[in-house]
Amino acid sequence: MNQMKSSLKRVKKTSSEDIISNEGDETNQQHHWHNRTRTMQQNLNKKLLGKSVLVILHCATERDYYSSLAYTVHDHLVGRWIRTQQHHFETDGKRVHYLSMEFFMRRTLGNYIEELEEREMDAALGNGGLGRLAACFLDRMATLGLSSYGYGLRYDYDDWLIYGNPWEMSRPEFLVPVQFYDEVIEENGKAKWVDTEIIRAMPFDTPIPGYDNNVVNTLRL
Repeated sequence: MNQMKSSLKRVKKTSSEDIISNEGDETNQQHHWHNRTRTMQQNLNKKLLGKSVLVILHCATERDYYSSLAYTVHDHLVGRWIRTQQHHFETDGKRVHYLSMEFFMRRTLGNYIEELEEREMDAALGNGGLGRLAACFLDRMATLGLSSYGYGLRYDYDDWLIYGNPWEMSRPEFLVPVQFYDEVIEENGKAKWVDTEIIRAMPFDTPIPGYDNNVVNTLRL
């Protein structure tokens, strides 16, 4: 733990001033996030629903309202997400890469919209103490403005992806083949893996926003 603390001290922190906003004073908007999300819920109209989930207002279900709100909040995060990553690459500072078999993430909408929160499926990415600790590390590093990436597995247990996940973004440009099974033979004095089953693995990125700043880091599954 002491070694980790020492490593974190060497990673350059990102202040709110470092992330240039195109939307004005985003830090001030963070202070009013609770009110903003409630206002967005109250003002969900036919245009918004039509854009997000292609349904007619009077036919919309609670899940339709949840999806519209989730995609709207996600859209607000994307600008900060892009600017954060651009800043990290331009400054070329050190970065924390946190690998974990589990990430026990809470529901993204939290307690902002209680009546719609129940529509969100719990991410089945682990339920142990280490998974919760990993999630807390990601939240804390984003809040401290540390340049960091989380890496894990995108489990599909418990049907949590049955309705899709509005918070993640697929990255097909980074698709890679992964080999499983079968045998290793010797050919010309070298080991060779043959007759494998090939799975094409595509990563999905999820934004990890910091508290009361403009920083948005990434969890890649």
